[in-house]
Amino acid sequence: MRLPFAGGQAKQALGFFQSRVGALKPDSTPSARFAAQLGLGEALLAENKPREASLMLAKVVGLDCGDRDRALRATVKLAEACSKLPDADARAQACARIKDVLKHGGDSPASVRARQLA
Repeated sequence: MRLPFAGGQAKQALGFFQSRVGALKPDSTPSARFAAQLGLGEALLAENKPREASLMLAKVVGLDCGDRDRALRATVKLAEACSKLPDADARAQACARIKDVLKHGGDSPASVRARQLA
């Protein structure tokens, strides 16, 4: 599936993933739930909404134990969102998350972006 924000269409991606998250049911699979939440977090970040993005991405980071690569990707995106927040500890939070990805997921696809941000 080609993601809309990959082509610079963040608004379309935001609408798409909002509808995906909204359509989740209590019996939705964890994979579907976390994929939709990750997509929404990334779309929110692309729309320059780092606070909302960080909340959505934190759900994936904290709860998705079924897909290591997805959780690491969400961690890197969460670091990017944190780095855009005006909070006093935002930079430290972002750095800690990047270090965590490099320490525990250095062989993952997400580590490439983590190295760029380090």
